[in-house]
Parts: sequence; structure tokens; C-alpha cells
Amino acid sequence: MFRKSAIPVYLFVGLMISTSIIFRASQNIPQPSQQPVSFNVFSKIEAVSLPDAETFAGEAVPLDNFDVRERLDRELLVNTYWHSNTLQLFKLASRYFPVIEAILKENG
Repeated sequence: MFRKSAIPVYLFVGLMISTSIIFRASQNIPQPSQQPVSFNVFSKIEAVSLPDAETFAGEAVPLDNFDVRERLDRELLVNTYWHSNTLQLFKLASRYFPVIEAILKENG
């Protein structure tokens, strides 16, 4: 289905889209109130809201496509609350950047 040389590109693009949407969503988080914190309660996990329209690298992300929207929602949820995975992706990015850059230069 996919060429092996294209897989790092898809990983990179997915990481960049997830990172940009998480960054945008984090800017809209209201400031916490000054209420006392209860330490016997686990942290609250909420779904990240998706925007109605999103662009990446100057192109519109087809969020009207149910499959794309569902996959993006899953990636945001996983990467928002699974910090070890996010750190691992950052480490892997340094391995795949040279491969991705070579493919991009080759294809103009």
C-alpha cells in the first residue's frame, strides 16, 4: 500500500499536524481558578476539541472527511495524555529528518 520510503514522511506529517493542533488548543485553555487542589483525585482527562477547519503546510486538512477527523482526534487524544509517546516521537524525528529532507529535495 505504502512505499517504505514514504512511511517516515507520513509519520512526520502526522506529528506536525498533531503538534500544531495541540499548540492551538493549548492557547485557548482558560486559567485555573484559585480553588484548593484535592490530591486524592486523579487528573481530569478531557477530549481535545477539533477546529472546524485546519491548514498544514499551506493546504487545508480535510476535516470534513470522517476518517481523517477520527484519526486526527485519536492522535491528539493519545499524544495529549501520553507524554512518553510524544517524547519518543521527538527522539525518532531526529532519526527520520535526514531521510525526509532527502526525499523532499529529490522531489523538489
